[in-house]
Amino acid sequence: MKEIIGDSWKKNIVLASIPLWKYCNEIPIANASGCLIKYKGKLFIISIAHSSIAESTWNVGANDLEEKNGELWTTHQPVNMQSLSQFKLVPETNNFTETTIVDFTYRKLPEDFKSTHFIGITNQNEIIQSNRTVFETDLDFEPSISDKYGFYGKIKFKGVIGRHMNFEHRLESNLKYLRTEGEFLVFELPHKYGSHSKYIGCSGAPIINTNNNVVALVSFGLRSTNCIYGIDIRKYKAVLEIETLD
Repeated sequence: MKEIIGDSWKKNIVLASIPLWKYCNEIPIANASGCLIKYKGKLFIISIAHSSIAESTWNVGANDLEEKNGELWTTHQPVNMQSLSQFKLVPETNNFTETTIVDFTYRKLPEDFKSTHFIGITNQNEIIQSNRTVFETDLDFEPSISDKYGFYGKIKFKGVIGRHMNFEHRLESNLKYLRTEGEFLVFELPHKYGSHSKYIGCSGAPIINTNNNVVALVSFGLRSTNCIYGIDIRKYKAVLEIETLD
């Protein structure tokens, strides 16, 4: 993605997102996104739970491009994502509702886990890549209507070059925060939403602001309103709190 060279805002958006894949015969059959955060000294990957991400094994992108014995490889690490469920008490009947899956998933990672994003190759055939962002956060950042927001995901598998997987990209860099609706933060796109296929793979991507703070994870979009709904990660602070107690 040479277009991010010299544009620190777009580069921050791209480096905020880490790809997730499911494979069949070494070919990705499903893809999503996630985010690396450090909360109270512990490293986590967080994402959304739909698209069968929760309670299943996905492959977390480690290196987009790595040279091994003269070949270019994409390397990854299998991770079993965890899920959350919820139910509510109905006061009128004193019964509980059916259990539903919360659209948030996570996994604690080894402290030495690192991930790099491929940017390009120089005229001298040198690989240009940068470390993906690990957000050190208290999970309490408040979005503002006066700021702008962005997200990034790898959306369409285009084939394998050697051992390197090639994808189309989706980069949004001018979202406007509108409001909070329940567990979601609502953002407006600066253009028509278009086809849902243009966003497949962005599910779970972090939505960040211009100061490189992560505020939400992409959950879904509405064509009728040109809006993106992001999971408000502040609401799941207590879950990760428990994971830091060991």
